[in-house]
Amino acid sequence: MRAGEAALLFVSFGRPFGELQREARARFPGASIRCACLHAPAGEENAEEALSRLAAEGFGAVLCQPVLLGRGREYESFLRRVLPFSGRFARFAAGVPLLACDAHGRDLAAVLHRSFSAPDEGGAAVFVGHGGEPVSLLARGFAALGMDRWHVGAIAGDPAPKEIAARLRGAGAARAVLAPLLLRDGLHASRDVFGLPPSWQSSLEAAGLAVSPHRGGLADLAGVRALFLRRAEEGFAALPTG
Repeated sequence: MRAGEAALLFVSFGRPFGELQREARARFPGASIRCACLHAPAGEENAEEALSRLAAEGFGAVLCQPVLLGRGREYESFLRRVLPFSGRFARFAAGVPLLACDAHGRDLAAVLHRSFSAPDEGGAAVFVGHGGEPVSLLARGFAALGMDRWHVGAIAGDPAPKEIAARLRGAGAARAVLAPLLLRDGLHASRDVFGLPPSWQSSLEAAGLAVSPHRGGLADLAGVRALFLRRAEEGFAALPTG
């Protein structure tokens, strides 16, 4: 039995993030690091299977850490799947995603500032995500840090390409670095951020802006993975003590 041992279960939308798992093993040497998927591809465990296995192995403390950007439908799905297992462990907690409050937005803004070259006069940086709370939190993070040339747009909803293009032109920008506000550079990045109309890239170019695409997901950035490890540290601290 492992009644006194702890496990950290990373739960992602699709395939696990291997580099994050390797860094977690170094950060939490006393915990067993596991991974699961909300929508498991062939050969991967889903969250329910992974938690059942941890319970069968006798772990006493389990933190389920979502590898998700914000508190949208996928986070709600995560909670529905993992919270029913809380009674099978002596100590159990479900963590929060990368962006869940204004402080998190400032943290991510600071990471992006360190990871990307700051736009010079006549330039801008535009990050495009799915929409909703993550877009709003990062936009407020940029504003709080005085990052006036850094902008956030949405694939679905606002701010839309037309609005961001107007902001850039109003600020005298003629060019922009365009990057996905997505953990992975996958289908949404290729189809909605870059590529053919009506992508963000094509819309900004049609508005007269010179666009430099920056391919790569947020999880490729060491600073973003460090934020997920910080969320895990906070989650372990929140585990019940009784």
